[in-house]
Amino acid sequence: MKDRCQHCGCDNSSHTTLSKSPNSKSSISPGGSQCINQQQQQQQQQQQQQQQQQQPPTVKWRKILYEQQAFPDNHTDETFLIELIQNANFIKYDFWKIVIDSFTVTQQITCVILFVIVFFHSLKHTLTLRFLVSLAMVLLVLGYIVIIIIDPTSDYSILHVILLFGTVYALSPVLRTLTNSFSDDTIWALTFILLLAHLFFHDYGYTNNESTKFSAPISLNAAIFASVLLGSRLPSNIHVFVLITYSIQTFALFPIARHHIKRHSLELHVGLTVILCITCSLLLLGMSTLLSFFYIGIVMTITFICPLWLIFIQKYKNEINGPWDEASVISQSGEIFYFTYRVIFHFFSSYNQISICISFPNTNNYDKTTLSLSFLLLLISFLSCNATPRVVSSQAPPTTLKSMTKRSMAKISQSS
Repeated sequence: MKDRCQHCGCDNSSHTTLSKSPNSKSSISPGGSQCINQQQQQQQQQQQQQQQQQQPPTVKWRKILYEQQAFPDNHTDETFLIELIQNANFIKYDFWKIVIDSFTVTQQITCVILFVIVFFHSLKHTLTLRFLVSLAMVLLVLGYIVIIIIDPTSDYSILHVILLFGTVYALSPVLRTLTNSFSDDTIWALTFILLLAHLFFHDYGYTNNESTKFSAPISLNAAIFASVLLGSRLPSNIHVFVLITYSIQTFALFPIARHHIKRHSLELHVGLTVILCITCSLLLLGMSTLLSFFYIGIVMTITFICPLWLIFIQKYKNEINGPWDEASVISQSGEIFYFTYRVIFHFFSSYNQISICISFPNTNNYDKTTLSLSFLLLLISFLSCNATPRVVSSQAPPTTLKSMTKRSMAKISQSS
């Protein structure tokens, strides 16, 4: 076998000459020194290549997607964390301000309980019909006067209110027999679920002056439907008319009055909350002590304990925003989806009324009238279905059913 060079491992044995004596050192020939120099040069070239790979490229990274760059997809430069924002939406809450804002929730819960109390007294005949009608008229006139005094520029007309309650009075026989075939257990369960949905979907921002338009269609429809269900348990048409009147006043008109009261004076807003809570507590105390204490516990929790809890958990908030956040795309087609939702909602609400009338005819006198009025309500629902655009400019006019139909037909013709 040939001897190999000890320095470069080649077959040229003349590079290195080993001494036979154990005390002698190796002698290197001129050819061996050349091999050593070549090996050192190769090592230096490898080191230079590694240093070049470790050094960042001379081309600066740009935050674009439309060009191919010499960087990996997850590359981040030194400016990545400069735009980091921590707790950008952090709000330092004041305890008493939160308490005052929570009065809106307390008022709405109290109004729902007061409405149920009115139904209970109407069902048990503990209050006379004359007293209930007189109280409804007084509350209606008083609320109208308060709104006119606080906001003289309001365009609320008394003729609209008279027309509304006149229509309710004419429909009282129909509303009384509409759900008369339902069992009592079904009525109580549906009423509880609908009133709970009313509280969840109510427009609390309007009462707190965060918006200028009262918009709570789901909440209002749930409350009115609950009052219609409860009206089927009452003995006469006048009782149904009074109950629906209280329902409209409590769930449709009273939030408007409370909105104007809080905008005018916080003292009046606080005073109204105290009056409502005291009145509800006393009425519940006359019915059941347990219910009264349960209501007081709910009010205290919502008004004082929940604000303290909110302030306490604020110190654990850690929200990080930066250039990695997803872009919010503004779509002009959102109004079409909202319009479709409104049409379907109105259709099925009216269709359910028609189905109830057809499946559960109670009296022969009202079958045809109920069916005709249901179809009329269906037509009115479609004609009054105004789909407010959610993502368009605030200066744009409101989108109505007619304009939406024209726009949809134009898009269909263009696509075809």
